[in-house]
Amino acid sequence: NDNVDITTNKFSFYEITGVTNAFQISGFNGGIDGKILIIHNPTAHAMTLQHQHGGSLLSNQIFIGASGDITFGKGESVILGKLWRKLCVLES
Repeated sequence: NDNVDITTNKFSFYEITGVTNAFQISGFNGGIDGKILIIHNPTAHAMTLQHQHGGSLLSNQIFIGASGDITFGKGESVILGKLWRKLCVLES
């Protein structure tokens, strides 16, 4: 999923639902400076956050750092700060 739109939902906590296979997120559209996102994956499928993936606009891309892409399993969450920098990884 490229440029996931968060402009219409003004929440900070997003729980993934409805997926039937492993999936990737490469960016978020619509954040503002200082916005914090908590992305929770309760599904049985792997969720990969893609580091600076070209599928999303540069301003929407996720920056993970030297580790590159990061994959989360069931019950794991990540906290991101705009400009979509990984701040923390939470495990159940």
